[in-house]
Amino acid sequence: MQNKPAGKMNNELLLLLANIGAWAFGVLALTCVFGIFYFGKQLEIERDAKTAMSGVLKSVESKPPKVLLQDGKLGSNAVLKVGNSLTYFQKTTSGPIFEIDNTPLTIALINDSIAVSVDINDSNGDLVARLVENEWQINANKIFDRNYTKSKLEIIDVQGEVVFQAALLGDTVQLQCKLFGRNKTGFGMYSDETNRGVFAFANPNRPFEFSIKPIFKYPSEKNLGKQI
Repeated sequence: MQNKPAGKMNNELLLLLANIGAWAFGVLALTCVFGIFYFGKQLEIERDAKTAMSGVLKSVESKPPKVLLQDGKLGSNAVLKVGNSLTYFQKTTSGPIFEIDNTPLTIALINDSIAVSVDINDSNGDLVARLVENEWQINANKIFDRNYTKSKLEIIDVQGEVVFQAALLGDTVQLQCKLFGRNKTGFGMYSDETNRGVFAFANPNRPFEFSIKPIFKYPSEKNLGKQI
């Protein structure tokens, strides 16, 4: 058996060490890339969860907003559908289809996503919550929660009762709600078991006698965008 020259052995050893170093560096680089990707996704998930209570659906608006319904009045070419019923309303006059006293309500399409602005009053006509383009402006103690997708938005109260539910199907606004005006008069609309659209009224002594089936899971912080 012949011994290898010391120089050749040193070269082979250096080459082996260089290969090991390159392999270790590659593993380290891949680990760093994965770590950055993983923690980036975690931050994104946490950010989306936080917007469930106080965020907006779209932060960048590349298209002009299209108002579909404002204070009971339909926008151009818009159609109002009462829940899942067969009851539709089209714009025939400049007047409103319904009115809720001093209670702003706007449903618009912004950057291809639903955008809801609405005041929520209690049965005494006192303002307790305000949503502006899907962002809570007023919601003391977070007594209301809302969940959404790109085309649907729903609001529930502290008892888990749905007080507002809207969905967009093109230019059709599918709406169910239980809202009180500042004059203590409540207005609601819903789809009954016969698929008939119904308008309902209430006051502090006569509450609404219908409920709206939720379409989202709650709390929204843990179930953002998740439907039942």
